[in-house]
Amino acid sequence: MGKDLKPNDYEKLCQASQAFLSDSNFGHPEVENVMSMVFGSYQTRLDDPNAKAWSSYWTNLANYEEKRREGLTVSVPKIPAHADNRSLVMSTNMAPSLTSMQSINDNDGSALAIKDKSA
Repeated sequence: MGKDLKPNDYEKLCQASQAFLSDSNFGHPEVENVMSMVFGSYQTRLDDPNAKAWSSYWTNLANYEEKRREGLTVSVPKIPAHADNRSLVMSTNMAPSLTSMQSINDNDGSALAIKDKSA
């Protein structure tokens, strides 16, 4: 069985999802950094069902963003379920709600800054 997501880890992933949609400077390297903070190294997360679900989500989100830039109307992918939140659906209206600067803190106190491009 995979690692249970703590609420703060789930929040990191959700904030990264918002940043991916709202900040043109937040891309695959930043997503990989968040995935590493939450799930560990790539090798460690190969057998983790939560990590696989989030990896699939990031792929779907990147495809969504690409189609959206092409002007196509597509549905926003669903954020993987969490024990405390079984049916959260990301809304494109959520992305601008980020403050000018937010950070995602990992367990050792380091941070990944997320800048809102609408600021």
